[in-house]
Amino acid sequence: QTASALRAKAVEDTAFYRHAPLLSAAEVGGAPERPAVPVEEFHAYCARVQRDWPYSGTVLTTHDTKRSADVRAGISVLTQCPGRWADLLAEVTEQTSRTGGTGAPDPQLAWAAWQTAVGFGFPYDQRLQNALLKHVREAGLHTSWTEQNEAYEKAVAAFVEAGPCGPPLYAVASFAREMDAHVRANVLGAALLHLTMPGVPDVYQGTEGEYRALVDPDNRRPARFQPHVLERLDSQRERWDLSEEKLALTAAALRLRGRRPELFGG
Repeated sequence: QTASALRAKAVEDTAFYRHAPLLSAAEVGGAPERPAVPVEEFHAYCARVQRDWPYSGTVLTTHDTKRSADVRAGISVLTQCPGRWADLLAEVTEQTSRTGGTGAPDPQLAWAAWQTAVGFGFPYDQRLQNALLKHVREAGLHTSWTEQNEAYEKAVAAFVEAGPCGPPLYAVASFAREMDAHVRANVLGAALLHLTMPGVPDVYQGTEGEYRALVDPDNRRPARFQPHVLERLDSQRERWDLSEEKLALTAAALRLRGRRPELFGG
């Protein structure tokens, strides 16, 4: 009865906030020390689920994930271009300093903040501010929920405003455009695996399309369902953007599961 609570608070809600090399791997239920597995191992896992737990729920995003699946997909792209990522970090750090901005109060925060900015993709100041404030409080290294370090937290806010939400955001946006095709492959590939692997896929509110959200309460904002978009996609082949591509893929996969449940253990 204590194991789950210990893992949640000590590992996922503390250690994972201190482990910043690859934030997409530091997720609820994840294993940062082993962020990927061989294809054969994944197939073996699927076979075991099909045999032993065919009605087990499977998720990519929930109300409790620290970053939605699509944010993690963007962050994971960094593993494909470490040299370009290092160049971007140097560029945005220099830009922040050159424009008179406040640098990050510690390297761990800088690493986490720039990854979050790349994966999130939107320069929404308050949403990033809230997520990164929670990040440093959960980590408990320089401030915490019970012993708040006001000076440190002000430094965090100043850095986010001048850095990820300041002039360097244009460099981040340019980098994101370079990575668009890779992010698209990650987003659609992960969605297709989730919707077709054994188990019962839980499609969290809003994630049928592109969905970029950070830690709660950001991921608990009201979903914007748009049934008219699916109606239009059903009547034409053209997909306007990644969100519509993902919606079309989600609908096709779930309809297939409905028509042929025997293929999915149903």
